[in-house]
Amino acid sequence: MFRNLFAPVVAVAMMAFAMSFSMVSSAHADVAADVDAVLADTTLTNEQLAEAIADIVINAEDPGAAAQIIAEKVAAMDPPLSDERLAAIGNGLGLAVIALNETNPVAASEVAAVVVTMSEEVQTAFAETVGQTATIVANRRNDLFTEATGDKSAN
Repeated sequence: MFRNLFAPVVAVAMMAFAMSFSMVSSAHADVAADVDAVLADTTLTNEQLAEAIADIVINAEDPGAAAQIIAEKVAAMDPPLSDERLAAIGNGLGLAVIALNETNPVAASEVAAVVVTMSEEVQTAFAETVGQTATIVANRRNDLFTEATGDKSAN
């Protein structure tokens, strides 16, 4: 008797899990496709590239995973991006961290943790945009502009 009641519950749970897994996979595929399109668009100015990167990360279901996809795609580019384009990527990731800090400081820290693994050009531009190094932001894991005083204008 219990098996007759238990089987439908298990089936529904497995279907829900499968649907959520496929949505996550689809979301990652969408982010990867967006990153490919942005990196391939040589008509974008550096400012437009930075804004596009920020938009991708901010609007992703998982901003940290989106940043990781960006890092992997940038590292795999052949020929590699110019220093100016790498700086635009860093600026974009910095803009994303600033925006994410308002609603999800942990996600902002996760994005910064990815930046730590990227090139010096990306890290330098990120630090110039955010006002702190990616290492400091990644280690905060909370509101990155609030110090002990609670003043968000710190920095």
